[in-house]
This record gives sequence, C-alpha cells and structure tokens, in this order.
Amino acid sequence: MRLFDKLKWVLIIVVVFVIVFSTNMIDRNIFKSINESIVGIYEDRLVVKNIILDMSTTINKKEVAFLTEDTAFLKTDNDKLTEALKNDLLKFQQTKLTEKEEQTLGLFRQNLQSMLKEEDILLKSNFTNIGDYKKVIEEVNRNLDVLAHIQMQEGKRHLIRSQRSMVTMELFTRLEIYFMIILAVIALIIIFYKPRD
Repeated sequence: MRLFDKLKWVLIIVVVFVIVFSTNMIDRNIFKSINESIVGIYEDRLVVKNIILDMSTTINKKEVAFLTEDTAFLKTDNDKLTEALKNDLLKFQQTKLTEKEEQTLGLFRQNLQSMLKEEDILLKSNFTNIGDYKKVIEEVNRNLDVLAHIQMQEGKRHLIRSQRSMVTMELFTRLEIYFMIILAVIALIIIFYKPRD
C-alpha cells in the first residue's frame, strides 16, 4: 500500500471519528436538556402543584371552621393547620420559581399574614366582623389559583422544550444515518476503484 493510500485511510478514519464524536456530544446535550425538563416538570411543577393543593385544603378547613364558628375545632386544630401552612410555604419557596411565581408568592405570603391576623382578631372578638376575614380569604384563594395556573403554564413550557429537543435529536439521528451511508459508499468506491495505469 502506497503512502498516499495510507493517508487517505487515516483521513477517512479521522473524519469518521470526529463525526461520531461530534454527534455523540450533541446527543449528550440533547439528552441533558430533556432530562432537565423532565426533572423540572416533576420537582418544580408537580411537587409545587401538590403543595398548592395542600395549602388550599388547609385554608379551606380554616375558612369553614371560622365561618361556622367551630370553636372546638379552632381550639384543637387551628394552630396545627397554621403550622402546616407555614411549612408548605417554606417548601414552596425552596423550589425553582419564575419571576411571576415569585411575585404571586410574595402577595400570597402578605395575604396569608393578613388572614392569620384576622383569625386572631376574630377569636378575640368572638367572631364579630367576619367580612374582613372573607375578603382576605378571597385574596388568598385568588393567589393560590394564580399559582396553580402558573404551574400549568410552566409545565407546558417544559414539555414543549422536551419535544423540541426530541425533534432535534431525531433530525441529528437521521443525518447521522445518511452520513454513514454516504461514508460507506465512499469507502466502497475507494476500496474497489482501480485507477488505470
């Protein structure tokens, strides 16, 4: 085998190696993007959706107890429910928040503090002026609705991102196959081509 032939083979092997290595790196980045989207959907959307549901349920229990003036329930369970709300809020704050989520969570935190103050006032005043409490509860529930809606939007955004990554990966896979076929044809031509002397 002449030196020129050897150089051609080395060049072909190097080109194939570079192409396979490059596509592997691209595929790795795409897989990483898909994984981040899936983890984001679970950790920062589904878990948060569950926290929102828990807070909503807790607030609903407190609301019913105050509106029905259920003093027995309030004496035994109100402090536990308040503590549960604070723990859920802390869990929520530790997730990855969007800007809108952070703003809405700030409003929720303020309205929750107002709600807790109104509860203290109601307990001390023997349930007079329940109207202020109802207004604050409406605001708290509205904040929770907005936060729940954000979870759906963000989950959808993560899903679209994953789908785009999958489409890109599929495109690169097809290009790899076509390129390998072309390389195989070129290799066959080089192997079987016999120049005329």
